[in-house]
Amino acid sequence: MRADVVSLNFNGKNECFEIAFKKPLFEFYEHTTNYKLTNEILKNENILIKCDNLETLKYIKKLNFKFDIIYIDPPYNSGLKFIYNDCFKEQNLDNNNDIWLNMMMPRLLLAREILDESGIMFVSIDEREFASLTILMREIFGRENHIGTLKWRKKRKPSFLNKHISNVIEYILVFSSHKGKLLKLIGKELTEKNRPVLNSSNIISNRILKKNTIAKCPDGTYLKGEYINRTLKIHLDSDATILNGKLLNDVHVKGRFRVSQEILDNCVFITKNFGLRRKVLKDEIKFKQATDDLTVDCESNEDGEFQLKKIFHGEKVFDFPKPVGLIKHLISMYQNPKSKIINCLDFFAGSATLAQAVHELNQYEVKYKFCCVQNEEAINNKIKNFTFKNVAEITEKRINLVEENNEIFPRCKIFSPICQNDE
Repeated sequence: MRADVVSLNFNGKNECFEIAFKKPLFEFYEHTTNYKLTNEILKNENILIKCDNLETLKYIKKLNFKFDIIYIDPPYNSGLKFIYNDCFKEQNLDNNNDIWLNMMMPRLLLAREILDESGIMFVSIDEREFASLTILMREIFGRENHIGTLKWRKKRKPSFLNKHISNVIEYILVFSSHKGKLLKLIGKELTEKNRPVLNSSNIISNRILKKNTIAKCPDGTYLKGEYINRTLKIHLDSDATILNGKLLNDVHVKGRFRVSQEILDNCVFITKNFGLRRKVLKDEIKFKQATDDLTVDCESNEDGEFQLKKIFHGEKVFDFPKPVGLIKHLISMYQNPKSKIINCLDFFAGSATLAQAVHELNQYEVKYKFCCVQNEEAINNKIKNFTFKNVAEITEKRINLVEENNEIFPRCKIFSPICQNDE
């Protein structure tokens, strides 16, 4: 632990180190094939591990596997009984803060070990344990690796149950393994979708508009001659015929072009009155600077509940699920152009929002893989005929339902623990 930062003192802290770095009790095997969980599987497959997350993290550390992104939404310290009991005994609720910290610290110690040196970790937390968690994570990861704290508006309207201050904000702590190796985080994509191909200060040059160029002007024949759009002129050396939104013939043109023929061939399109624009190329896409403000234009808990109910055909199966859009935004902040696959871990998987976020991001470019970890925590639900017996069943079901709508992606592989033989 770091000696140069403020630290927390709490009952059981010394034992947290011993708990975290004990030998793992289990190995993990896939349900249908009985394949053992390996680095290669972690790297290349979408995975659900149904086991206590502490034992799972120990095993992943033993494999020496590293994740690019870790996101967790741990149980908040709300005075409820913890199921993450580990090797310490629960005390009375007066010591609930100690119990919560004893639950979190070993898992964060292991998370640091399995986070890639260029990776990033996001942790959702509310105001109750925000201060304690910030100090604890700075102690574990290093103050210099605290990238920032995001403020997220969890609900659109305040609750009036609290007579003093109604809480509508939650926090997301952002930490790196090695700040110097983490690339700049990015915000949302800028809205610019196309760019001009003419510039009034450039010299006049010749180009060819190729057959099948996309046209967003009315169908018809455009006679050779000069066309003006916002003072920018283009001269057609021959007639141009548009049919069904495409140019039917090659057309030689003159104008003050700012782009090469090659760019013109690949991304130009014709606008009304025979103006010209071009699509923005992939390597030209720019992003806004990442900010710590997620209180505007970001999905809330209401959205998360609606999304989950929609998947489960109106049935409420989970309280306060994080919205898919929030997790997609966090994942998209991270960039690593050298990596063909970006591996994402959620070891408090719950309703599997991260898995759905990964699937939706992969609709644009298949490069993300998820590993969700959820223990088979019993559900104490008083609703008659409630479908699920434990949280891991909800996790698995959501992943399956999302995958049904994404047939091109390989199915998630499910792993369960088997006790290791003593060597």
